[in-house]
Amino acid sequence: MTAAAEHLGTNTATVSRRIERITEELGQPLFTKDGQSWQPTSLATKLISIAAQTEAFLTSAQSEENTSSKHSDIRINAPLRILQSYLAPIIGEVSNGLENVTLVVSLYQASLAFGETDIVLSEHEPNEGRLIRKRVGTTQWRSYCDINHFDNLQGWGDLAHHEDVSNGQDTLRAHFDAPPVLKMEGLNLMRTVMRTAAIVCRLPKLFAQEHHDLIEVPIGVPTTSEVWLSYHYTRRSDTVIRDIVDILSNIKQ
Repeated sequence: MTAAAEHLGTNTATVSRRIERITEELGQPLFTKDGQSWQPTSLATKLISIAAQTEAFLTSAQSEENTSSKHSDIRINAPLRILQSYLAPIIGEVSNGLENVTLVVSLYQASLAFGETDIVLSEHEPNEGRLIRKRVGTTQWRSYCDINHFDNLQGWGDLAHHEDVSNGQDTLRAHFDAPPVLKMEGLNLMRTVMRTAAIVCRLPKLFAQEHHDLIEVPIGVPTTSEVWLSYHYTRRSDTVIRDIVDILSNIKQ
C-alpha cells in the first residue's frame, strides 16, 4: 500500500480506505495475506486487468481526439502573483509556439482531477493526486518602493503571499517591527497603492524592472520562489500539453 500511495501521489491511509470500501461493495476480499506480503485474489486480478484495459483505451481515445482536433482550448490556472510575475511576460512566446490552440488563463482555483482545468501553475510542488509535475521556473523577490517615497518610508505592504512560500516579507516585518500597513492581492493593485503610500513591498524583480518609478530598497536580501507546472496523469499522452511544458521549460527569463 505504501508503494501504491507513492505512485498515486496520496497517502497509505487513503489507499487502505479505498480498498476497504471496494471490498465492502463487492462482499469479497481483494487481497489475502501470504507470509509477509499481500497477494491479489482472483477477483482483484480481474479488476486490475479491466482497469489497465480501460486506462489504455481512454489514453488512446484522448490521443486520437487531440491529434484529429483542428483547434483546442487549453485552460491554465494559477494564483494572480504567478500570472503577473511569471506567466504574463512570456505568454506571448508560449502562444507563438503553438498552432490551433487558444490559451484560456484564469486566476481562479480549479481541479485537475475533476477536469476543471488542464494545467495548474503553483508556487510549491503539489504532493497529492495522480499528477505529473515539473518545476518550470523561478521568481526572484526584492524590496521596492516608489522613487518619490524612498526617503520617507512609513511602513510596508503585504502581498498576502502563500504562507508556505517565502518572498522575504519577514525581513520587512522585522525591519519596521510592526504589522503591514495593508494586505492586498495583486502586483498591479499594490503598485497603484505604492504611488501614494510611503510603503515598501517585496516584488518580483522582473515586474519591478518594468516600472521605472520603482526603486530598490536595501531591506532584506533577494529571495527566490519556485514555479511548478502540473497536469493530470491521464493527460500524459496529450501532445498539446507536452508542447506547452516543453516551451515553458525552455524559456529563459
